[in-house]
Amino acid sequence: MRILLVPVVISVLAAPVSAAPRAAVLKRPATLPAAVLRSLEVVPASVKLEGPGAIHRVIVTGITPTGAIDGTRKATYRIDNPKVARISADGVVTALADGDALLEVRLDGKSARARVQVRNSRAVRPVSFLREVMPVLGRGGCNQATCHAKQGGKAGFQLSVLAFDPDADHAALALQAGGRRVDRVTPENSLLLRKATMAIPHGGGIRFKPGAAEHRLLARWVAEGARFDPAEAALEKVEVTPAERVVGPSQEQQLLVTAVYADGSRRDVTALTDFKSDETAVADVDGSGLMMTGTLSGEAAVMARFMGKIAVARVSVPPAKRLSPDAFAHLPRQNFIDDLVHRKLQQVSVLPSEPCDDATYLRRVSIDLIGTLPTAEEARAFLEECDTERGDSSTIPAPKARQRLVEALLSRSEYADYWATRWSNLLLVNRDLLLPRGAYAFDRWLRDAFQSNLPFDQFARDVVTATGETYRDGPPNFFRALPKPEDLGKSVSQLFLGVRMECAQCHHHPFERWSQEDFYGFAAIFARVKQKSGYPEGYTSIIYNGFDGELKHPKTEKTMPPTALGGGELSITEGEDRREALARWLTAPENPFFARAIVNRVWGLMMGRGIVEPVDDFRVTNPATNEPLLDALAKDFVEHRYDLKHLLKTIAASAAYQRSSAARAGNARDTRNYARYFKKRMPAEVLLDAIGQVTGVPENFRGHPEGTRAIQMWDSRLDVDFLETFGRPVRQSVCECERPTEGSVPQMLHLMNSFTMQERLTRDPSLVSSLAKSTKSEDEIVQELYLSALSRYPTAEELGVAKAAFTREKVTRKQGVEDVLWALLNSAEFILNH
Repeated sequence: MRILLVPVVISVLAAPVSAAPRAAVLKRPATLPAAVLRSLEVVPASVKLEGPGAIHRVIVTGITPTGAIDGTRKATYRIDNPKVARISADGVVTALADGDALLEVRLDGKSARARVQVRNSRAVRPVSFLREVMPVLGRGGCNQATCHAKQGGKAGFQLSVLAFDPDADHAALALQAGGRRVDRVTPENSLLLRKATMAIPHGGGIRFKPGAAEHRLLARWVAEGARFDPAEAALEKVEVTPAERVVGPSQEQQLLVTAVYADGSRRDVTALTDFKSDETAVADVDGSGLMMTGTLSGEAAVMARFMGKIAVARVSVPPAKRLSPDAFAHLPRQNFIDDLVHRKLQQVSVLPSEPCDDATYLRRVSIDLIGTLPTAEEARAFLEECDTERGDSSTIPAPKARQRLVEALLSRSEYADYWATRWSNLLLVNRDLLLPRGAYAFDRWLRDAFQSNLPFDQFARDVVTATGETYRDGPPNFFRALPKPEDLGKSVSQLFLGVRMECAQCHHHPFERWSQEDFYGFAAIFARVKQKSGYPEGYTSIIYNGFDGELKHPKTEKTMPPTALGGGELSITEGEDRREALARWLTAPENPFFARAIVNRVWGLMMGRGIVEPVDDFRVTNPATNEPLLDALAKDFVEHRYDLKHLLKTIAASAAYQRSSAARAGNARDTRNYARYFKKRMPAEVLLDAIGQVTGVPENFRGHPEGTRAIQMWDSRLDVDFLETFGRPVRQSVCECERPTEGSVPQMLHLMNSFTMQERLTRDPSLVSSLAKSTKSEDEIVQELYLSALSRYPTAEELGVAKAAFTREKVTRKQGVEDVLWALLNSAEFILNH
């Protein structure tokens, strides 16, 4: 075991930011932030109240020279006709009698007005099951997947997830269990009411108190006969106001949630909405929709969910001391990416890190584009080229040299090897699923596709419409790996649309709009894809049967028409392969998912974090951190005919990609806006190749020609201890999450003490032995090791420390080289792409 640790100046991963205590976030601010109001606004400007006791919240916003502040709970209110309506101190207007009134709002010397209209305040209307009963049960958590909406229900009572099936829910409440859940004669004896108020034991605890508004509404519904009108206008969407807002630290912002129904009617449902923040340390929200920011700067997305429909409010919390716009005026700009990234950084008042140096860029872009470390010779040549371009100037970077570097990398064969390996993981090129000849054929097709720079729309079309022999043609193996239409539907959706549909296979998606109808309609596209086997050679043929094969909804037994996600039935001509219609829809420039999904995936691989993260999980509750940037990248990708190399060059050229990974004052906590480059571990295959290249002792893979690199292997199931330890995907899922990104103790021990690592350092021939036998000076040896492992020259301090390894007592020249290289290979700077 080596005990000498040569102190090497290395980059280390930033420690995760710990969340602020929730109580601190929820603390109410006592006053408005010190600011001079220019004007006051009230939303909505016209409050329309329909029916007895109707309510509607207003939001009061003060406009200041630097932005907007919420004054809803600080303003004073007056209604000029108090017989028509009243308003609470927190801005909730309640109908009293038919008529019109004027609402006046005052705050800090400014005023604003809103009209109030009350209609049908005396009308006697039965309680609506859809609009009133189900929302109350939803707010109580009854139809959550952890309660009565779980698979099989709870305590014999089952509801649909988030009320997506009101017919079944009404039957469960009013008809099942012998009608015991509702007692129309004596409503107070209904199990629905007695359990919810804990009059009798209830596993879910108390949901509301006796006599509360919810209790009275449910009791009235039961007394009226527990009716349900299926013809009532359905809920189409919900809207949250404000949808986007910059809020200072330790301040508040009231949210308003409006339900929009199919008949055009609108209703304030804030009090019945379930709220959740994805960053409670930045901004949290209570049950009334009052959002409160903490002392930490950053961003948060607040989900507002009502009856299965979801809207998101995005909040940015800049530092307490905002930076001047002048601080952002001269940031380096290479292309449109930087305009949009800088705009967002200015919004959150975070300055980006400095540009990275040439050596860092060389190593970073080589790993990201071709999965290969630069050699010492390549590093030396590139650094000299950059110095020549700069001349006497100290300007960083050398843009022309970097541009030429990217062009050269994308023309190398390793580009196709690396990206084919990436997509082999996603497309399940697994010999256990495809048999060796099938896996090899698919692997070859992928390498040819990336070598020829096949446009990505054609790439996707070739995969989703594939037919043919699995031993001869590559793409048909995708259907061999996924024989069921359900598996094909959710895999194609995740791969090419960035939408995860698994939850919708069993019930309405709890965090998205997708229903079981959406899931099975999309899966029905693949219902006529068949496998034909029994050939003497052992291959399988993938064929399309245009006359046989339908998919039924598991609950309704309805035959599902093939349907595009969110886009209605596909336009399919008679006898046409349904997948051809899918491919047309999928790759159409106006498709709302396809281009965004692939550019986000590539951006995430290059930048260390997707604009939507995880990169294959697009949903309304997981919004993009920079929507304009995602849209612009997708638009540019489509305009350049789905050219992946163009996309990679555009990202690699941006100042955002070329930033240092070292944090500067004020951006250490930023993880969403690309204020710096995010360090990431080298993939297992890339790291193994890098170690083999640096030591001069490459890995030999059984069954592959000598000299085969890990990124060239077609057999993902070949037993290689290093790859297993460092997280090579097993290729059983199309999810990027199959590849772990976290380090582990076994990985550290393997690099420090494994037999194979020791052998690479001590074997002859190797880099160590060749340097030890050479006539190079110790300075030159250390420089060669640094260039080989880190693509840079050592600093004067590092050079002095490393040279000390050669002067220890009883240490040979070869052992000194071994010790320095061992320390470099175990440094974070080597293991990480930074």
